[in-house]
Amino acid sequence: MENNRALATNIVISEIKIVDEYITVKYNKLNLAGVREVHSLKTNETAKGSLYNAWRDVNDILANCYPELNTEENRIFIRKVFLKNRMLVSEKMEIAEFKIECEYISSTSDEMKLITEWIDLNKDGYRMAYELPLINLFIETCDFIKGKRAQQELFEENNDD
Repeated sequence: MENNRALATNIVISEIKIVDEYITVKYNKLNLAGVREVHSLKTNETAKGSLYNAWRDVNDILANCYPELNTEENRIFIRKVFLKNRMLVSEKMEIAEFKIECEYISSTSDEMKLITEWIDLNKDGYRMAYELPLINLFIETCDFIKGKRAQQELFEENNDD
């Protein structure tokens, strides 16, 4: 039986970072010879809105994990998402673990950097609660790597007229 959670892709993302106007992605992918090459992409090009929506959904995971840090007066913001992936027998990949680096800003203007431990998605309830937002972020980031950006959406909308 095939794992429905598996992602069919030759791109394996290890880190996603969105800070200010910059998006940084560290990933590897298979080249034509079947060898994995390591890549890093840093750009200030605007992504599709769906990438930012996926980023906010993962930020909601963080806010739910630390409700005492995310209040009316205080905010917690993701800065980086790290992914550990596992290749399956079917040559597909699934997200096995993740951790998040975030910035905490209090009402007194105090700032703190927080990095979670690696969160194993195979623990009870974690996959159900966290996997879909992570997969959406992964898919949107793959699209971004492949060049699908906000500007392209504008042209696609105009072609429908």
